[in-house]
Amino acid sequence: MAGGLLTQTGTAATVTAGMLLEGRDARNGRWEVRARADQDPSSRGRPYHVVVALIPVGVPYNSGERDVDFLEGDIGQGSAFFFLHHPPNKQDYAQIPLDIATWHTFAVEITRGHVTWFVDGRPVVTDQRPEAIPSVPLALNIQLDANSDRGMRPGRLQIDWARYYALPSTEVPVPSAPAPVTGDYDPSS
Repeated sequence: MAGGLLTQTGTAATVTAGMLLEGRDARNGRWEVRARADQDPSSRGRPYHVVVALIPVGVPYNSGERDVDFLEGDIGQGSAFFFLHHPPNKQDYAQIPLDIATWHTFAVEITRGHVTWFVDGRPVVTDQRPEAIPSVPLALNIQLDANSDRGMRPGRLQIDWARYYALPSTEVPVPSAPAPVTGDYDPSS
């Protein structure tokens, strides 16, 4: 941590970082992260993969519980992705063109009736299908993944701030946004 920023770096030799923020685990609420990710322009190799997600607390990874990736993508790809993985081996997803090398605010709002992905305060996608809504408490996970065991292009993920807001127990209005695409998901990959 330097200059008030959390920085995770990834080297050409696939030395990288990840972290899980527990203690603010909740099933409903709004999570926000101000982030950017860039890579060494003078290097070659595979780009690092950025993941900012909410993962289930108290259950094994890939147990079939729902997880919500509200910033995912390869550095330099020019896109940001949203994934909501849910049983039985399905995922709802959306993609927008976005340069993640510049600062953006990514958020996800989860209630009993919807999951909405926001980028820079704008609702991008809303999922209202009951089978997709998380049913267990979630913890914030931030990671810079190496998708290869060698030949990575040095990169970094920076977090300026992360916030969680509890939502009222009464029904929260559903933001107007298109529904995500639904497809198959292989949790072993």
